[in-house]
Amino acid sequence: MNTIQRTIMILSTLFLLMIPSVHAAASNSEYDDKVAVLMYHHMTDSDNKPNPDIISTDQFNEQLTYLQQKGYNFISLRQFIDYLNGGSVPSNAVLVTFDDGYESYINLAYPIMKSKSIPSVAFIITSATDNKKYGYIPHMTLEQLKQVTVDNLAEVQCHTNNLHYQIDNRHDALTARLEVDGVKETDAEYQKRILEDFTACKDQLAPINNNPIDTFAYPYGMFDRESEDLLHQADIQYAFTVREGIATRKSDAMEIPRINGGSPSITPADLEAAILRTAHPYSKEAIIHKTKKFIEQAPHRKRYWAIGFVILIAIGYMGYRTVRKRQS
Repeated sequence: MNTIQRTIMILSTLFLLMIPSVHAAASNSEYDDKVAVLMYHHMTDSDNKPNPDIISTDQFNEQLTYLQQKGYNFISLRQFIDYLNGGSVPSNAVLVTFDDGYESYINLAYPIMKSKSIPSVAFIITSATDNKKYGYIPHMTLEQLKQVTVDNLAEVQCHTNNLHYQIDNRHDALTARLEVDGVKETDAEYQKRILEDFTACKDQLAPINNNPIDTFAYPYGMFDRESEDLLHQADIQYAFTVREGIATRKSDAMEIPRINGGSPSITPADLEAAILRTAHPYSKEAIIHKTKKFIEQAPHRKRYWAIGFVILIAIGYMGYRTVRKRQS
């Protein structure tokens, strides 16, 4: 984006700031009957973070401290599941999730959460628990998983046994038909492979976890209707995506949204802002955020059209509000 385009986008954003909030709760940090599910992956105790999914212990600690001081209430996976089935949760409910089962969870993240009595759930790639060569980041062993589940503050759930790798930009080993020597697996072979993987993951975690292995996190956030159906066949009742959003009673239990907290650029205030704009999707802040993304993601040659479209919508909306105000 060049200087002129950036200037126009800033001006259009400022224009949107003039619009009155369309949601009365947008200025209130509290929300009820919703759960913000936070997503993390890896952590380091240094400030050198070469990966967008790696945060420092200081940053993580600051995020949690900030949210607690602002009145957010951290809940467990079981409380969340109870909520999806009709139970209640406190205002400003938050659930912490960690994907992949990295060793940094037990060494760095878990002690911080334990000191604050914050529950969490770790989604484990079970084939990595006894394979130190799995990737370049150490994963937790089964013995370490037992340690984090002893006091019931943490749960371990499935992130597949050995399907956490991509086939192409659109498919991973969970959703794609694998091909060997030019021969693609049949539907029956695919279904057998997936169900066997889910079973292997559940069998390894069941003796460790103090609750049923009934929850899943999609690798890379990739899934389709068939993979959902296969999860159901394996008695997996809940699944988390990487789509940004807040969980409500209307959320699909197999497509639960989350909010990323695990990038090094996310400050405590940024994280709260993400929570609030998903909790109040029609607030001024949420509209501005979506507008920025709409403009930034527009094709280069159509960006000016996108900016103009946004301004026209804003003008029309302000006119509508003016007429309604006069009529009342």
